[in-house]
Amino acid sequence: MPRSNIAPPARESPTKSPANTEGPHFDFSFSGIKTAVLRYVETHHMRDSIEARRTALAADPTLTPKSEAVIQLCDQQTLDLIASFQYAVVGNLQRQTFAAAQALGAQSILVSGGVAANSELRRRLQAEADRRNLPIAFPSLALSTDNAAMIAAAAWPKLVARDFASEDLGAAPSSASASSNSAPDNLPR
Repeated sequence: MPRSNIAPPARESPTKSPANTEGPHFDFSFSGIKTAVLRYVETHHMRDSIEARRTALAADPTLTPKSEAVIQLCDQQTLDLIASFQYAVVGNLQRQTFAAAQALGAQSILVSGGVAANSELRRRLQAEADRRNLPIAFPSLALSTDNAAMIAAAAWPKLVARDFASEDLGAAPSSASASSNSAPDNLPR
């Protein structure tokens, strides 16, 4: 009988607690698909064409993502990869969004953030919401901004008011946050 190349499962350490498996979990992480795209680029030797596009784009600051000239910089393999990536990501967002809505008994859905500007996402989410008779709302394209812009907008009044978190604030999320009136060294006092 041939030996398997698959390692036997590791034994659970008695000091480790098992992962929490109670209730639904909705993982919207894209690290796996981003890694898959990277591996595809590497195995299909696409790095040279990527660098050529970067050089061309850097040479002409008037180009925008929707410029016909930008599309002309892409070969068919690149265009296929872009379309496949978008199709997979939108499909994942659609499945996760409606699974979460169903599990949580949502009466409507609000799509926000920079991703809300994607026309394919809007089209597919709207079609699925219509099929389920579930109201869905999207902000105008002008308000479909990246999360970093939203965080900056939310932080601005605190900066102006000099309302800063204490230096011992950790990265663990919670509903309570400490604040102090000390300004960072590079801001006027």
